[in-house]
Amino acid sequence: RSHAKKIASLPSSAVPQRVNLKGAITLTIFFGVFLCCWGPFLLHILLMKFCPFNPYCACYMSVFHVNATLILCNGIVDPMIYAFRSPELRSTLKKMFCCTRSDWN
Repeated sequence: RSHAKKIASLPSSAVPQRVNLKGAITLTIFFGVFLCCWGPFLLHILLMKFCPFNPYCACYMSVFHVNATLILCNGIVDPMIYAFRSPELRSTLKKMFCCTRSDWN
């Protein structure tokens, strides 16, 4: 909260607009991934509640394991979004996986 107050007290030109846009884009990506991963499970729950004996609903409910896999993928994809949206983390991962650091002993 104190950090937000300090930012709010800065003149509007001191906070780059690009930073705000980058945060909004990252948040949009997170929300989209969340909807894609949890949406089918929510649909499954709604169908189970409102039409448990309809054959079309039963067909969709037979693929519950796909919905569970998507939920697990959400937990895997979120840290990857953080990593690839941050230039510092991206360069660190590149150094780790490509072994490009020259001052290792």
